[in-house]
Amino acid sequence: MSVSVSCPSCASPVSYLTGNKTCTCNSCGKSLKIILTGGIFSYRKNIRTPVIDRALDLAVSDSAPETSYKVIDKDVIFVPVWKASGRAVGWVSGKTLKKKIPYSVDDRQGNKRVLFRTEGGEISRRIIDSPFTFFDVDNTFFKEFFPSVDTLFADSDEGLSLFDEEKMKKSGKIYFPEKEIEEAREIFRKKMKDSALASWDPSKYSFFSSSVEIINFNLGLIFYPVLLARFLTSKYEGLVIIDCSTGKPVGRKITPVRHKKENFLSQKGLFSLAVSLAGFLAGAMISWGGIFAGAGVFAAILSFIFIFRKNYGN
Repeated sequence: MSVSVSCPSCASPVSYLTGNKTCTCNSCGKSLKIILTGGIFSYRKNIRTPVIDRALDLAVSDSAPETSYKVIDKDVIFVPVWKASGRAVGWVSGKTLKKKIPYSVDDRQGNKRVLFRTEGGEISRRIIDSPFTFFDVDNTFFKEFFPSVDTLFADSDEGLSLFDEEKMKKSGKIYFPEKEIEEAREIFRKKMKDSALASWDPSKYSFFSSSVEIINFNLGLIFYPVLLARFLTSKYEGLVIIDCSTGKPVGRKITPVRHKKENFLSQKGLFSLAVSLAGFLAGAMISWGGIFAGAGVFAAILSFIFIFRKNYGN
């Protein structure tokens, strides 16, 4: 069975036989790999290994400027990014609301009079023909680190290779998208229609009508490699995410290290209390028991106050 889809590079129609894993676009000559059902083409962004270690040093230095740090763990992760492109075509039509606008005039006697003029009521018609390209990181954890996805992935067609699961697993972990293909299609088609009509506010019209269709729609996946590293210094612990294709930091989270205070019943505290109780018992067993017993109780109270203030403050 032959399936027809759009090329993710030039949007020309491409046909391939069901079961085939690769095909070639006759228009631009790009080799395409099919890894998911529904004709989704998938690529991977190439890793530039030499820049990663240096980028990690710079990212940690900027985050926690200390002389040394320890990397707790680090992983290269291929993050799934949807790329959707298409063209919104159609029309909009509406009649603007009539509004009475007050204005003042002076009569012959110099008195001001307030008059009203009517504005609106015109019929507006526009043809819509707008191309769109959207990128979306489809992973809940990583999405918060990409505040401007469209800008970040604007050059995603540069440095791309075909999706190769076996080769990618040798470099890192692969995170597959959370959305189903049909769900992603509907989301991006709606986003394109909404964007095409964004400048039109139906509340400003007495009637409003529109018809928009999405043509030359194409949906693909780009697996974007990032380095996820957790580190620890004497004052901070944190996480940095580095773009493995450019060496630029994508995001970071830094928190101060919380040094644990000694427990109330620590070894030092137990030893101090034991000495005080020993003094109390010894004092009770000898003739001068009252004096020694009082001294033991006093020492125990002082020890209790000292330990309590050290652990719980004033």
